[in-house]
Amino acid sequence: MLAAARKLILERGFAAATVDRICETTGVTKGAFFHYFEDKNVLGKSVAEQFASDLVHAYETGPFLQPSDPLKRVFAYIDFTSEIMRGPLLSHGCLIGALSVEVAQTHEEIRALCAQTFDGWARSLSYLLREAKTRHAPAVAFDPDAIARLFLATVEGALILARAHQDPELVEEGLSQFRDYVRLLFGQDTKRGRKRHAGTAARR
Repeated sequence: MLAAARKLILERGFAAATVDRICETTGVTKGAFFHYFEDKNVLGKSVAEQFASDLVHAYETGPFLQPSDPLKRVFAYIDFTSEIMRGPLLSHGCLIGALSVEVAQTHEEIRALCAQTFDGWARSLSYLLREAKTRHAPAVAFDPDAIARLFLATVEGALILARAHQDPELVEEGLSQFRDYVRLLFGQDTKRGRKRHAGTAARR
């Protein structure tokens, strides 16, 4: 039921993921549904918790911590994000982002869980940025927490644009721009990034 609810929410929204539709999709009775979930709101919170757990697991087991140079770890983190954007976890959108847009004003528990998930995601990058800032003198002063929040805004915004235009390349384009922004923060050349952007544009 959790998997079916996640799919329905991403495809049609929380409002459209009704108890009747979930039961129809999974082949379970309403009695069975209410045996596990008090109501649809409890289901929504459970789906969000499961997604958040999957996201945490993906980053906890990611390979981006392998480089010894902390700045290389930052770039590996961004590259890893590109990979999971193409995988089953995020290729159809971010459940936390979708729920935040739809229910933040009406379902306080789900809203708070979404905010907590975003904060944890941002901290995972902020920590790496802070390490890189300590090891490498940045070209300009910056707040690692603010840059990590910008990363989330880039990811979530790119997912929305990709869905609207039916063009998954827009996600990679957004992350490529973010990579170049981090390079500029640390005084690095962005020439390779510009070549990659040109290649993306040429494929369209």
